[in-house]
Parts: sequence; structure tokens; C-alpha cells
Amino acid sequence: MVIQQTEPWHLDKKVPLALILSLSVQTAAMVWWAATLSARVDDHDRRIDRVEITSRTQADESRKSSEALVRLDERLAGQTAILQRIEAQIARRTP
Repeated sequence: MVIQQTEPWHLDKKVPLALILSLSVQTAAMVWWAATLSARVDDHDRRIDRVEITSRTQADESRKSSEALVRLDERLAGQTAILQRIEAQIARRTP
């Protein structure tokens, strides 16, 4: 029975140092790029949340303004009717 003894893994001296450095630099660049991208996505999420909140607030204010404008328009129509009746009464009394 022959038992082969295997060596633990090791880096062969035939692998150039430039290859090891370039792989290390590429890996570091990829990690940096991914971190930057993640930060930008998080920033965009925060901005979108702020825009949505602002949009809801503006929609509520716009609705309130529209309701107030409708009420003012109704009041103005009522005042116009009163003025027309007063003018008609004055016109009838004037000889």
C-alpha cells in the first residue's frame, strides 16, 4: 500500500509578482467602487424619501388652498348677489 503525502498549498515561485499586485489592486478597486455605489444608492434613497414627503406636504397644502379658494369664490358670489339686489333697490327708488 502506497500512501502519497501531499504538501500543503503554497504559492509557486513561477507566479509573477506583477500578477499578484494587479489582482490585489483590481480587488481593492472593485471593493472601493462597490462601497461608493452603495453610498450613492443610500443617498439617493434618502433624497427620494425627502422628495416624497415634500410632495405629500405640497399636495395637502394645494388641496387646502383649493378648498379655501372655492369657499372664497362662493362668498364672492353671495356678496355679488347682495350688491345686485341693493343696486336694484336703489334704482327703483331713484326717480
